[in-house]
Amino acid sequence: MSAATVLVDAHRGASAWYPENTLSAFEAAIACGADSVELDVQLSADAVPVVIHDDTVGRTTNGAGAVAQLSAAELAALDAGAWKSPSFKGERIPTLDQTLWLLAGTVRINIELKARDLRLAELVVAAIEQRSLQRQVMVSSFHLELLAAVRVRLPGVRIHHFLERELERDFFEREGRFVDSVGIARDYVTPEVVAWFRAAGRPTWVWTVDDPADALRCAAMGVESITTNDPAGILAALAEAGYRGSPPRLLG
Repeated sequence: MSAATVLVDAHRGASAWYPENTLSAFEAAIACGADSVELDVQLSADAVPVVIHDDTVGRTTNGAGAVAQLSAAELAALDAGAWKSPSFKGERIPTLDQTLWLLAGTVRINIELKARDLRLAELVVAAIEQRSLQRQVMVSSFHLELLAAVRVRLPGVRIHHFLERELERDFFEREGRFVDSVGIARDYVTPEVVAWFRAAGRPTWVWTVDDPADALRCAAMGVESITTNDPAGILAALAEAGYRGSPPRLLG
């Protein structure tokens, strides 16, 4: 009997080899066969959802300052690729709208709400509704209050919560009752946690796993999805070990 297929979630796109959270990174993730693409969303000074992980631009662009203090136009003028390699010079910080245009009709889109701002949740909901992507998108965050706001507006969208603390055993009966799946750091995933989540009807996603040996360890525990910066490498390791034996599926 073949092993269950383990899904692969491309963390900020194929970010091991491409500048993270850029259109080229997302295109590469799709091309290598990732089942989903994870991206991070912040708000610009003029309340435009933009795709960038940090709340400042210094690490991944040639600019400086806080994302929330720069307009969408100012952010779009920054180079978001040269820091990774000169060959990526000219890559830009995409808006959420540009990213959804690229990804619509491809793989599952895992939108992580980074800024702890209810306006961000509302604008992301509007963008999903505008393109009728409710069945393709999952919305994730460390911030339960933002996820709760999304659930009210979009009851059919998968809600994904990142684990940043040890959960109480009644989490899914109380504050996490609307959460559909949980993302857990690779150092904290255990067979017992996976079994608990499964008993509660929640798939386990583990992040961020770039070592093939770690990926196989997680797969053996029964995790449903692995988030990685290197989707091509992890896909190859899983396939060789028999964890990609059936066609890729989407959760939900």
